[in-house]
Amino acid sequence: MLELQGAPGAVLPLLVVALGAGVDFFLTVLVLGLTFELGLAEPQLEGFHPLHWVALTGTFGLYLLEALAELRRASAVLWHNLQLIVRPLAGAFLLFFLLDELPLGPRSMGALVGGIVCAFAHVLSWGRKFLFLLRPKGRMSPATSTLMEDLLVVVFIALAAPRPDLAGYLSLPLLLLGLFLGAPLRHAARFSFKTVGRRLLDPSGTTSWRVGTEIPVWVRRCVEDGGVFSREAGPAQEEALSRLRGTPAGLSGGPRLRGFREGWLVMESREVAFLYRHRRGTRSVPLDLPSFQEQEHLGWVQRVPLTLSGGGQSALFLQEELPGLKSHK
Repeated sequence: MLELQGAPGAVLPLLVVALGAGVDFFLTVLVLGLTFELGLAEPQLEGFHPLHWVALTGTFGLYLLEALAELRRASAVLWHNLQLIVRPLAGAFLLFFLLDELPLGPRSMGALVGGIVCAFAHVLSWGRKFLFLLRPKGRMSPATSTLMEDLLVVVFIALAAPRPDLAGYLSLPLLLLGLFLGAPLRHAARFSFKTVGRRLLDPSGTTSWRVGTEIPVWVRRCVEDGGVFSREAGPAQEEALSRLRGTPAGLSGGPRLRGFREGWLVMESREVAFLYRHRRGTRSVPLDLPSFQEQEHLGWVQRVPLTLSGGGQSALFLQEELPGLKSHK
């Protein structure tokens, strides 16, 4: 579709650049620009626009700014959730800029594909980083994990200049893995985005229970169908639903739960459960109120370690400490 100086076509170099831009936009621009400015490789795309030293200097400053933002949990969450909006536009603009000598139609199509891939890659990358920020301290720090991710970007982008076909073929399995196995990462990124949005709309940071129509239809329908709480269906069901309270939450680890899931924490009388969507249905994870331990403040969310009925360990993530939760312990 795009005019190139050889096979296998524009899709592969576009794929590599967009993938790298989604993971680390500023580092991708730096490596790409330095590769051509230093004459280490010739661009394979016709009209591949050079990136001059002035632009590279500014890009390096933004790369340092992102690195500083990632040093603290609160600033990292704010920065990357802002990037969920900005980065797809930046990726599309980058591809549109690089392909400046191609006809407008193919150039616009390449920018569109680049923006979509860039958005997808950033959602997975940020979801992975967000889960690292939510975990207790382990063997690998979030900074070490980010450095390994950056090293992978450098290798792919540096390889894409002389051998776009090889770099493209290597990046395809990564995209497929993200597509089929990246659901927990997508759930984590979406949960962080909603959390930041709610906190910006309510700077006080007080999370309140939602009742009635404030609770999504799929949550109320799951409770109405029974099996979530130990009560019998009948005339008392309407009265019980009137006491239903809920709030958005996330759960990591649980029965039949792979990785992280975004859902709702619901409470009725003294019973608590976590509900989440699974394919076309809904699943529930019963939680014991006595198992709620002390909450750990993680900047934007509250982490509540849980001990499941089978003895396994789990963690519930809330936008903030829930009023009245401790009183039920």
